[in-house]
Amino acid sequence: MKKTIVFLTRKPGTTLEQFRHHYETAHAPGAIEHIPALARADYRRNFIESSEADTLPRPDFDVITEITFADDADYEAFRRSLEDPAIQAWIAQDEARFSDPTLTRSYTVTEHRSA
Repeated sequence: MKKTIVFLTRKPGTTLEQFRHHYETAHAPGAIEHIPALARADYRRNFIESSEADTLPRPDFDVITEITFADDADYEAFRRSLEDPAIQAWIAQDEARFSDPTLTRSYTVTEHRSA
């Protein structure tokens, strides 16, 4: 099972609530519309809670996005979609509305669970 982890950071001047609202109401639904493999994936957003972030050193990200694919075929379809110039343009344009793309990081990981 393939999983992609993405760390996104809100753009300067954007509150955490504004960032979360845009991600949940515009970016995530738009990404699912543009990238069909996301509709079949387990697509989760884990937002940093401000109450916890206030007591710890502030991380340089505001959300950890997890995209878990059911199989390699869906993962490869996702990767191919990201190579499409039209999808790249949509992602870049939308992310510029609410996040700082210079701080976005994405990793493919292998998940291991304890029994």
